Parts: sequence; structure tokens; C-alpha cells
Amino acid sequence: MDNIYVWRVENREGAGPYRSAQYGGHLAELSQLGFNEPNDPKRPDPSKDSTIARYFNGLNITQRSKLIYGFRSLAQYRSWFNQKAVRDFLSDKGYFLTQYQVKTSNAVFGNAQAAFLVKDAFMTAFRRCDTSLIEASEVKHLPEPIRHMVRFRQESRHLALR
Repeated sequence: MDNIYVWRVENREGAGPYRSAQYGGHLAELSQLGFNEPNDPKRPDPSKDSTIARYFNGLNITQRSKLIYGFRSLAQYRSWFNQKAVRDFLSDKGYFLTQYQVKTSNAVFGNAQAAFLVKDAFMTAFRRCDTSLIEASEVKHLPEPIRHMVRFRQESRHLALR
């Protein structure tokens, strides 16, 4: 069983920023910043992102709802959120980058993003939205299990980020 790593922008509840305010997201603000434009080739809807589209369009609504989205690499993340002001906005709103180790069979990669099932995935690393490392003293806003994981990994020097 092969595993891969995926980066996801999320808050302490595990929600991404592309949700309406009533669900704790910041979709309206991202739209005002130009990060939710229809048919944007840099930030396509999953149903229009190459390999993801072929996979996504074959799923029913229930199956689609189980997918969460992220990026294959920090470079892909920086390509999507390509303005420092937007990355700062995300940080200011309590978002950070979480790296997940995911079964290869539970992920699909497009040109601009990744889609994956969080089932059987586990968190392996954390970074600020500017991609710098999160220090153990800075994780007060994260749930205790995550704070513990960051402290443990930093203390043991095993915070290997790929």
C-alpha cells in the first residue's frame, strides 16, 4: 500500500476557506480578492481540473461530498494562492497548512489541485500559510492533539516536510 502527501489549507475544525460564512468559511472575501472566479484556469472547479474532472464527474453527490481538497506540493499551493496578501488573509483568519499522508488509492491529482478522502489519512506536518514552519510555541489556536503532535515532532526533529 503506497502513500503520498497532500497539503491542505484548513482551520482548527478542519474546514477549508472555500465555504460560505454561515459554514465558517470565507468564500465572499476570497471572491472579492479574485480567488473564486468562474472558469479561472489557475483555480478551476474540481469538475474542470483534468484528472480530477474525469474522477469527480463519475461520482454521485454522496461520493463527491466525502472528498476534500488540497495540493500535491507547496509549489502547487503557492501557485493557487499566488498573492502574499491572500496568504496573509488566510493566516489572519486562522487557517494553516496541514500535510496529510494519504493512501494513493484515496487521492487524485489535477493540474491545479488534489482531491482526496480523509479516511485513513493522518496529519504529518503543519505550516503557516506563508509556508514557514509552525513553532511549538505558536500553536495555541490548534486543538491539543495537534499541538502535542507539533511539539513531539519538533522535539524529536522528525518534522520532515516534503
